[in-house]
Amino acid sequence: MSLKENYKNDIYQGNRKYQTVQNEDGTISLRDVTVYTQEGDIFSADDFNATNRAVNAIDKDNTAFRNEIMEDIQNLETQVGAFVGETLLSFSASGWSSTAPYTQTVSFAGIKESDTPVYGLRLTGTLSNVTVEAQKLAWGYIDRIASGNGRVTAYCYSKKPGTSITVSAKGVSNG
Repeated sequence: MSLKENYKNDIYQGNRKYQTVQNEDGTISLRDVTVYTQEGDIFSADDFNATNRAVNAIDKDNTAFRNEIMEDIQNLETQVGAFVGETLLSFSASGWSSTAPYTQTVSFAGIKESDTPVYGLRLTGTLSNVTVEAQKLAWGYIDRIASGNGRVTAYCYSKKPGTSITVSAKGVSNG
């Protein structure tokens, strides 16, 4: 439905002018005798009703869209919440399997097999050039970390870490 978009205002010089007219029943009426350069349009009840119908139709049409946006916002809040906290995972130097690929499985409360958190090295202990380099080297040997239900498994295909490290995991909302 298309609403009128070309309403015009009254245009006149000076003040509006009215003439009183005596009615037969003893009352008077006012007659507009203003000289108009342009007569404007009347915004009537029909115009108000048409506008309200159009606004209501837009609102009704947007209900599904608004609900979808609210659901997206809730999903984003959940995802953002997953990245606010972190879970620390400890991989001990002695916990690696003896043959390649070297693996180590550690508990990770709340993780599911379908989760793909973001991992990063968390430097721990008394930090010095030597300990930092050893932890970075050990972290560099880990080629991938696979999610399981309540656990993760780290894989090293070439060398196994000789230093214990702590890995930070983010991206699991209940991890």
